[in-house]
Amino acid sequence: MIKLIDILSEVLERIPAYKGVKPSVVEFINQKEWHYFPHITTNVAATFNGIEELQGKKNTYYAFSGLTFECVGTCVAYSKRLIQEHF
Repeated sequence: MIKLIDILSEVLERIPAYKGVKPSVVEFINQKEWHYFPHITTNVAATFNGIEELQGKKNTYYAFSGLTFECVGTCVAYSKRLIQEHF
């Protein structure tokens, strides 16, 4: 795993001092690595389709990044489509 503290320290080292003070990391709390986009099973995919079928039921709408590949652009596009179709 690439240590973020090493990258930050290297970048900060290249920044010139301001009023005699060099930038530095004051405190590094934690770094955790996880898989960004785990593959989903068929059962989970069916759940997403079920959520899509629930749109508008009981005046409830679901718009979250899990339905749109965790990307801001696709999340916004999905939300716009949801509004156009239901309002």
